[in-house]
Amino acid sequence: MKRINHKLVAIFLIILICLPFWGYLAFSKKKGVSGMTNMNSKSCGECHSSNPSPNVIISLQADSDLNNIPPQTRIKFTLTANLANAKVSGIDVAVKNQVNGTQNVGTLTPETNSGLKILNGEITHGSPINCSNSQITYNFYWTAPQTEGSYFLQGAVLMGNGNGKEDSGDLWNWLQPVELKV
Repeated sequence: MKRINHKLVAIFLIILICLPFWGYLAFSKKKGVSGMTNMNSKSCGECHSSNPSPNVIISLQADSDLNNIPPQTRIKFTLTANLANAKVSGIDVAVKNQVNGTQNVGTLTPETNSGLKILNGEITHGSPINCSNSQITYNFYWTAPQTEGSYFLQGAVLMGNGNGKEDSGDLWNWLQPVELKV
C-alpha cells in the first residue's frame, strides 16, 4: 500500500485555493482602474514604470468655455496622448472638488463604443485600448453639477508596449489638473 505524502497534498491544496486570487491580482487592472488621479499617489506607477514620463504627451480639448460653465451643462472632452511605439493605452480621469481631492463632482460619461466605462465615478478603460500610430484619442462627457464653484478635471494616461505584462516598458503621465468654473 502506498503512503500518502501529506506535505505534497497540503501544497497542492494551497495552490489550488490561491490560484484564482493570483489570476485576479495579475489581470485586475487590465479591466480599468479608478482612484489613480491624485498626483500625490503612485498612480499607474503602482504596477508600471514608477514615475510619470514627459515622453507621454497629453492634450485636452473641450467643446465649451471652461471658465463659464452653466450648471448642469454637458461638455465634451477629447483627450489625446501619444508615445513613440505605443501599442495600447489605459486611462483614469476624474473631476474632483479640489486638486487632488477625493470627492467626485458632476457626472462623467464615456462616449458610446469608446472602450471606456465608469468605475467609482471615474472614466477608465474597459480593457487595454489599441493605439493607432502610437496615439490614442479618448472622448468623454462631463455634466456640471447644480452647485456653482471651481472643480478640477485630472487624470493619468498609460501608454503600453502591448506585451501583456505590467512592466517598465509601459510609460504614463499625469493629465495636469484643469479648472472647470461652474
